[in-house]
Amino acid sequence: MLPELPFADASFDAVVANFVVNHVEDPVAALAELRRVTRPGGRIAASIWSSASNGAMELFNRAIDAAGVERPVFPAVPVAFDRSPDGFAGLLARAGWSGAVGRELSWTHRAHPEDWWAGPAGGVANVGLVVAGQTAGAAAVIKQHYDRLAAGELAEDGRLAVPATAVLALARTEP
Repeated sequence: MLPELPFADASFDAVVANFVVNHVEDPVAALAELRRVTRPGGRIAASIWSSASNGAMELFNRAIDAAGVERPVFPAVPVAFDRSPDGFAGLLARAGWSGAVGRELSWTHRAHPEDWWAGPAGGVANVGLVVAGQTAGAAAVIKQHYDRLAAGELAEDGRLAVPATAVLALARTEP
């Protein structure tokens, strides 16, 4: 588990970290560990949610706001970084990766509403911590608002269709 992986140095030609780096305590240490297990000349592809407006995540925030529950104050992360292409590429560079470049990707996120709710219901990310920190009754009210709001975002096939934006960064280790 990051930041300490159970693999020998230079074990992999390439590593991938999708929507992981923004959930670890020390992103630089996690990315440095991924570099350690990547062979010389190897590559990384990593993604994070962008700081840009993100309808896929805003749906949860709107449900929490509509429920009128109090949000906890989250501690500042030890290594803060800008969730932009340049910010994420800079984070990879700080972790020792070379030639880091980032770009923003936008798409329509499609998922069954219950599948998308499973993350917050399971305590994933800050929205999940908000839901998990409520009484059962308050969590049920958040879910009711989510169901109501999600109904307005459904495509003809019954799945959510909401805009999503992420940052993809690519880099390599020195040969």
